[in-house]
Amino acid sequence: MTMPFLQRSLQPFERLQISDGLLITAKRWQQAHSYHRQRQNLLHQSVHSPGIVWGLGVSVIRAPETISSQYRDGRWVQIQPGLAIDNFGNPIVVPAPIEFRIASEASAKQPVEVFLMLRYVDPDKLQALPEQETIQETFRIDETVTLPQVDEIELCRICLAPGRHQLKPAENVMFPGLNELDLRFRPAAHVRQTEWVEVGCFSASATAQFRALLQSAIALYPKMAGRVEHLTFPLNSSVTKYHLLYLTKAQFLALDEASMRGLLSAIAQGTTIIVAESLKGSAIAELQTVRQQLTDALLETSESEETYLAVQCELSAVTEQLQEYLQQQHAELSFHCHQLGIAISQVELLSSRHPLKTEPFLFSQFPTLRQQPITLLNSQGLIHLLGDLSVAWDGEVPFSREAVRTSQELGINVLHFAWQRKQRTTLQASTAAPEQSSQFVQTYA
Repeated sequence: MTMPFLQRSLQPFERLQISDGLLITAKRWQQAHSYHRQRQNLLHQSVHSPGIVWGLGVSVIRAPETISSQYRDGRWVQIQPGLAIDNFGNPIVVPAPIEFRIASEASAKQPVEVFLMLRYVDPDKLQALPEQETIQETFRIDETVTLPQVDEIELCRICLAPGRHQLKPAENVMFPGLNELDLRFRPAAHVRQTEWVEVGCFSASATAQFRALLQSAIALYPKMAGRVEHLTFPLNSSVTKYHLLYLTKAQFLALDEASMRGLLSAIAQGTTIIVAESLKGSAIAELQTVRQQLTDALLETSESEETYLAVQCELSAVTEQLQEYLQQQHAELSFHCHQLGIAISQVELLSSRHPLKTEPFLFSQFPTLRQQPITLLNSQGLIHLLGDLSVAWDGEVPFSREAVRTSQELGINVLHFAWQRKQRTTLQASTAAPEQSSQFVQTYA
């Protein structure tokens, strides 16, 4: 799984100042080596996402001949040689095959999922090091029943059935069964994404849909990765950490004053709020359809100038009427906010250069799903989404490939907008100056 960049305390690197006559002690020699290791790790950590570079396959084997008969139970695997990079930038080298026995057992009634993990081990932190000129960086292989921790690389997972069963290779590697090796979730090392998006949703369906959207971003927009969490009411102060919060209009209108204040605080700190509303059977949906038909007719007309002007005039009238309906639709949100003393600025149809229509994917018009043209209204950190945009993201509802791809691209535009807004708000926010800042002022004054 892709992980966000681990932000550490900012501390400038220090290196030896070499001069004639400098006495090289063990401490200074160690300091010189540590300097280069730290720089290398920071480079790996900054540029690469952790994962497997090559090799490190896992196969089911017979128990080694040297093993006692009581442990020859068909639960042995072999980890093949290979290379990985962990989340701290440490290279992990497995030079030879490693035999490992899976010891976990499922309960009498429930299966258990077991994870085989690889972890870097710094030899300097080992006790009782042998007296020798060189020491070898090493690794540790662990078996756990919890998801990978920040310093672990997943090699495989196995869902063990209740009772004692022998392990076996997966008959269908795309859909492994019980007691079979599952290699689907092994992370591959790759260039680190520059846009990490945190999304919070207040329904299980929306959570699944946004997770599917981020999965599609791997191919459509590789610069982006993120995490989606299912949230519950009431809201708390932790919502400010999210780039995007997704609510339905009914959920938004049901918020009490304390929760609305929490949303306002989140918006002020760069969080974007989406309020989604279905338009099925509404006048807005009909007007949007007519507007789209007139727009298409305007582009395709090859008749007289009089006909062109007539269509253009009718299009302007429909657009104006649609704008009025949209303002009325948005007024309910504005009134609810006003009742709580929260001001929301006027909204309009997005301009052709608005980031939601241009970054990273260009839209001249939004997609139509379930015969409802999608509409986005934006007021600073609030996006009013009219239409069922997210239903095409997870493949649960049949749509054409074009409709699915277009809705995914628009969803990525929304995530990108939320990421940009959060980032720029954070970058201009004032923070406490670090203690060492004064010495830099003196140095460069």
